[in-house]
Amino acid sequence: MTDQLKLLAAVSGPACEKYESVLVKLDAVEAVLDAADGLRWFNKLYRAMTEAVARRAARGEFREPAFLEALDCLFADLYFAAIRDRCKRAGSEPRAWAPMFDARGSRDIAPLQFAVAGMNAHINRDLVRALLSTYHKQGGEPVRGSARHTDYLHINAVLSEVHAHAKSFLFTGVLVDIDEHLGTADDVAELWSLNRARDAAWTGFEVQWQLRGLPWLADTQFETLDRLVGCTNRCLLRPLARFPA
Repeated sequence: MTDQLKLLAAVSGPACEKYESVLVKLDAVEAVLDAADGLRWFNKLYRAMTEAVARRAARGEFREPAFLEALDCLFADLYFAAIRDRCKRAGSEPRAWAPMFDARGSRDIAPLQFAVAGMNAHINRDLVRALLSTYHKQGGEPVRGSARHTDYLHINAVLSEVHAHAKSFLFTGVLVDIDEHLGTADDVAELWSLNRARDAAWTGFEVQWQLRGLPWLADTQFETLDRLVGCTNRCLLRPLARFPA
């Protein structure tokens, strides 16, 4: 079985319904990715974040845990769908994800850059769609200050804590020993804010919610968002300058 077929198999199967099923698929993806594959760094960070949310949910920290778990599963399935699309036919994946898939074999891009670009695509594009789908399925209206919105904001703190500790595995290899390149990679993280991205995703979802009666306009707006996120990721994934051996 080729690597592409193994990756396709890892993200296929039934849609996720529980945190555990998301973690199982993320583990399956990591198991088939080469150690030098850029996608591996985002997948590793995403798994750590999902596990942290699941632990908080098990401790009863959320006001509407069932809604949050449903959102998390729909959210993860969009990542898995992007991989499936790419495996089946290059170019059929969302534009937000294309730069990541195009660059994942590069040795001149830092692990941190891959992790941030993956989060950029997943949050700024996929989270908007996941929120919209979850509200359609679960019912209710998106209201700031509601239990659902409060849980959403609480997740920001959980994910930021994981992101802050992620440098232990994102700063690896030769980058650890070369300060000027470590600094360049770190600048990427400083320019991209997890909390701002999630705030923007909620706003993007609110726009989509208001446009739900005008599907042609909603589709156009979302397609524009997809393209813009893709353009941003091409900038985030600019190769670092080569350094002497």
